[in-house]
Amino acid sequence: MTNELNFNERKEWAKLLYTTKDKSAKEVALEVNIDESQVRLWETAEHWESHKKYLHSSKANRLELLHDQITKLHTKIKSEETPNPKDMDLLVKYSTTANELEEPPCVSDIIDVFESFIQWLRKKDQPLTKKLIVQLDAFVTQKIAA
Repeated sequence: MTNELNFNERKEWAKLLYTTKDKSAKEVALEVNIDESQVRLWETAEHWESHKKYLHSSKANRLELLHDQITKLHTKIKSEETPNPKDMDLLVKYSTTANELEEPPCVSDIIDVFESFIQWLRKKDQPLTKKLIVQLDAFVTQKIAA
């Protein structure tokens, strides 16, 4: 399969493996069939480590970690004749945090993201920005009305 990929496709595959699969540069190089020094060059030039940290701190990853911990605590608590108060407290805290993370974003958060995106897009493609603003405004209006 790696022989069928061009240079840019290998680079994207390498980035995916490095940032989401938590593989080392050496492991990525072996899997993508490219020199390790090339992987390290991409890693440095494109700040893959920062990207990896952001992905690991994403809402989805934090929720997954919390749910894993909740499952482990449930198993532990069920196996004990008398549940440990410390474990029960942790279970409540983890569950509360997970519930808070699962709440949908509020309208002000959506607007903040849109404003940042519009500022970025305006520098790249002003006509598209003008068209998109109309749709984003309609979306926000609908969220406010809901």
